Amino acid sequence: MKKFVELIQRQTDILLKNVEDQINGADLEVVFDGLNNSRYLFHMLHSMEKYFMNPYDYKYDLEQALGIKEDYSVIDDKREGYIKDDELIISREKLQQYFEVVSGKINAYVESLTDEELLEKPVDCPHTKFELILGQYRHIMFHLGLSECLTVQTKGVWLPYTGFKYIKSK
Repeated sequence: MKKFVELIQRQTDILLKNVEDQINGADLEVVFDGLNNSRYLFHMLHSMEKYFMNPYDYKYDLEQALGIKEDYSVIDDKREGYIKDDELIISREKLQQYFEVVSGKINAYVESLTDEELLEKPVDCPHTKFELILGQYRHIMFHLGLSECLTVQTKGVWLPYTGFKYIKSK
């Protein structure tokens, strides 16, 4: 049975559309709390890749991340691996390409799920597959909101936001 999975697929399509719109239009250079927005967006993409499925069975692939060091995802100066702002702006093109890799993995994963599997815990993971997905939805929306606010503040424009109407228009 895939009734719940189909709902998750539709909501994930909307979520990924919003991520893509931020990547395509956000002010990447604006600095907030000592880091530029490209770092926050990279952090979001990296978290999507790592935590959407099973963070306990995750291996970072530098090539798939287009040579961007994993430590650029660390946005808290109290966490191991933190790189303070060294003026690296991750290009829109690299963010878009990494997004394509990550969204492809997420779509393939969600497509492979059944409703019953949503309540299963991945190997060595204390959370169910459904909890991991919901946790990422929350995390992604936080970062989209942050990026949107930074962009509105510097560019004076609201980027597109996609909601339920996106499902009907497909």
